[in-house]
Amino acid sequence: NIIYVGMGEVEMRNNISFGDGMYKSTDAGKTWKHIGLEKTYAIQNIVVHPKNPDLVYCSAMGKVFGANAERGLYRSKDGGKTWQLILSKNDSTGCIQVVMDPVNPDIMYASLWQARRSAYDLVSGGNGSGLYKSIDGGDTWKSLSQNPGMPVGLLGKIMVAVSPVDNDLLFALVENKNGGLFRSDDAGKSWSKLPDNANLTQRPWYFSQLFCDAKDTRTVYVLNVQAWKSVNGGNTWQGIYNHHGDNHDFWQNPDDADNFMIGDDGGGEITFDGGAHFTDLDFPTAQMYHVNISNDFPYHVYGDQQDNSSICIASRTRGYSIDAGDWFPVAGGESGYIVPDPDNWKITYGGGYDGFLGKYNYENNQNQDISVYPESTIGAGSVSRINRFQWTFPIAISPFNSKIIYVGSQYVYRSMDAGMSWVKISDDLTRHDSTRLQPSGGPINKDNTGAEVYGDVYAIAESRKQQGIIWVGSDDGLIHLSKDNGKTWQNVTPPISLLPEWAMISIVEPANDNVEGCYISATRYKSDDNKPYLLETDDFGKTWKLITNGLPQNTYTRCIRQDPHNGELLYAGTETGIYFSVDWGTHWHSLQCNLPITPVMDIQINFQEGDIVIATHGRSFWILDDASVLSQSVPYYDEIPIKNQPDEMKSDKSKILPDYSKDFLFKPRSSYRMQGGSYHTDYTGENAPNGVILRYWLKSKPSKELKFIFLTEKDDTVITYSSTKDKKGEPIKISKDFYQEKKIERDGILSADSGLNTFVWDMRYDDPERLDGAVLWNGYTTPKVVPGNYKAQMFIGDSLIQIMPFEIKMDPAVTVETEDLQAQLDYIQAANKKLGEVHKAVKDLRTIRSQVNDFIAGVTDTAVAHQLRDYTKAMLDTLDLIENNFVNLKAKAGQDVLKYPIVLNDKISALAGGANQADAKPSPQFYDALTDLSARADVYLRMMERVKKIYVPAFNSKVKELNVPAVQLK
Repeated sequence: NIIYVGMGEVEMRNNISFGDGMYKSTDAGKTWKHIGLEKTYAIQNIVVHPKNPDLVYCSAMGKVFGANAERGLYRSKDGGKTWQLILSKNDSTGCIQVVMDPVNPDIMYASLWQARRSAYDLVSGGNGSGLYKSIDGGDTWKSLSQNPGMPVGLLGKIMVAVSPVDNDLLFALVENKNGGLFRSDDAGKSWSKLPDNANLTQRPWYFSQLFCDAKDTRTVYVLNVQAWKSVNGGNTWQGIYNHHGDNHDFWQNPDDADNFMIGDDGGGEITFDGGAHFTDLDFPTAQMYHVNISNDFPYHVYGDQQDNSSICIASRTRGYSIDAGDWFPVAGGESGYIVPDPDNWKITYGGGYDGFLGKYNYENNQNQDISVYPESTIGAGSVSRINRFQWTFPIAISPFNSKIIYVGSQYVYRSMDAGMSWVKISDDLTRHDSTRLQPSGGPINKDNTGAEVYGDVYAIAESRKQQGIIWVGSDDGLIHLSKDNGKTWQNVTPPISLLPEWAMISIVEPANDNVEGCYISATRYKSDDNKPYLLETDDFGKTWKLITNGLPQNTYTRCIRQDPHNGELLYAGTETGIYFSVDWGTHWHSLQCNLPITPVMDIQINFQEGDIVIATHGRSFWILDDASVLSQSVPYYDEIPIKNQPDEMKSDKSKILPDYSKDFLFKPRSSYRMQGGSYHTDYTGENAPNGVILRYWLKSKPSKELKFIFLTEKDDTVITYSSTKDKKGEPIKISKDFYQEKKIERDGILSADSGLNTFVWDMRYDDPERLDGAVLWNGYTTPKVVPGNYKAQMFIGDSLIQIMPFEIKMDPAVTVETEDLQAQLDYIQAANKKLGEVHKAVKDLRTIRSQVNDFIAGVTDTAVAHQLRDYTKAMLDTLDLIENNFVNLKAKAGQDVLKYPIVLNDKISALAGGANQADAKPSPQFYDALTDLSARADVYLRMMERVKKIYVPAFNSKVKELNVPAVQLK
């Protein structure tokens, strides 16, 4: 039940996130408590004494982009209440690993690693690095780095493993000019180098994970780009073919060596047969760099996954969830922007590292390389590159012409022909500091993937209000502006009092409401500054204002976007979540809701739907469906509000603001009549609610019934929902678990809590008359309304609170005339009406039969009772005949109908269901079948009318004639 968790990342990529120390749970993860070490930033691993859960050790690497004294190995003897730094070197050296001897927990091994990262390089190795051992539980430590057999010279990252079978057997991966895999058979006193294998030692700062087998001293595992296994003590190696590369962590079942788990850049995967087969990677942990969306419906969402493919998904499907088969790759690779053609969602432009730029056509599966300068420079430093294209270089399409595309290296390039040719339209728009353009790495190994390319254009955007106004931001802190379509450029960088030097300008967002305006998001975490930096200008960059009030001051910002409908509404993505502002950034508020704490790298707002779409770095894509409540909660005008507009001009606008002191309805967005539902599991995505999303504000919980009546444009009632009654008008009782089980929308019961409430109308009419206990092979069909204009009436008690109009549109993928849909609706309603007549007749005949039998059973005179039974036999036989033709009485379970054929009610319900399968007018055969079945049902309905009009009055007369003692009649 006792679990310790250490926060942060130590595989120090340039986009690494930070942690805030240690957490502990004493109830198997139900609740958590922070237990200190918040300044350690990154904790690599934790070991707990096998017999004393209060004795815990953790390795802290410290800051990635700066120096701090809180680096090293920590121990707590009281379960995390207090901590002691028991092994450290200096403010640039952290502890990368602590290992406890599996036989004697007083024997411990720990590795110190001197390493740092900046915006433009990575250094792994230094005098602080070394391997250490303690034999007294960490009180004292002795270096093993100088023991015989260890490599001489500067050391980098060292990872060690102890065999659970023989605790004198150690293996170590050592970063050194003569490094590699080393073995010790005497608990570290002496070492021997095993045969070199470059597959085990490439990129040692990023990999170097090492593990001994739980059962066999000869078996060792090393994780690198590929996972490797040796069965002869590390002399030779064979690959483990798991689903994904870049392997970083490993766990083995101590009781079954064939059962182990590998953590790689694709997620976590498990094997039960020693690595021959692995489970699928189904965890939503993709690290997205950016997100873009298309203009179609459902709109598509595009992004690039770290160490995986580019990806695309429709924002919603016509099924019940978003499944694995709905995803597909598009242009680009793992690191770049993915930008769809505004006029054709199937055409995408995508970037990758080393300046790769691709154009992909989903229609024919053609992927064309349209790179600006297709010279491969992988492994080279920035100084030797003709074009310094960053790992995630910007790609932007002009809002005015989909053939015009901008990309950035240290220059801005433009294509006028959809990427087929490129022209440089700027000089170098960076600081071009040669000291920051050198090859990355050292002092032992170089490492240049393209992520370390520095001094480049990092953000580009053209104004949406006026063509030719182009804003550019660099990753070394400069902002440039062209007001003449790229002919000339002006440096409009904010003063260092607002934005210190060497900031990375991650997003430039030209204002929607001011041609001279622009918002920027910047970060300086690579300069050891975690403050947020969001700035705005109203005058083409002559003056700037910092707008971070309300944001956490220890969490850096990743992006900023302006709402397309309402200029006062802004959204910001930070390293720990998402925020919004309703006053042009003057104040910020959390919009976290159910979003996990995760870096929000990019934000897009769908213009038509009002959805907020985000790219997270570690939790994949998320969508906040229908955020129109936010747009309506700030001043809203007929047109987008113009910042700094004179008051006399504003007074001419139609300004709408909710009055939260009253009960009211927010205006719903237009909805689409389409197939699909909203259901998900741990392995699928969740669709948007399929229906009209009504959000309503209640100033307090009403004491009277809350009611919504949905009507057509002609005021014909479609359906009514209530907070206290079901759809048939019967009182309801809501259990404590009712809301938790999400039955509100399914059962059509309105929530009536104070504050903001949500109800999703499924756009359907009421159910047909149902019959308790009836087994229907074909079920019930509730038809959807036809596209058009509708309105909702909101009542509290008998008081009409508000009437809210809204529109229901047709799925653009379906081409059908409204008249045909009306014919379909009329047909289904006619079938349901006949089904209702049948079920109503069955309910009536059962009531009559019950009353008659109960009455006779209450007659005390046996002779009279016998006479009444004889008299009612014909009536009861008629009721039996009707019921047997209307309802399958023999079927008690769903598939009983396979041996007891369905009868009229099921046949009629099948017609309604069949007509409802597609958005189309029913075929003539359906009309013929309904006419035939209705005529057959009418035969028995007329019999039922005869029972009511002749048999029942005759029975009552006979009772009177026999002078039966009074019995209470129902």
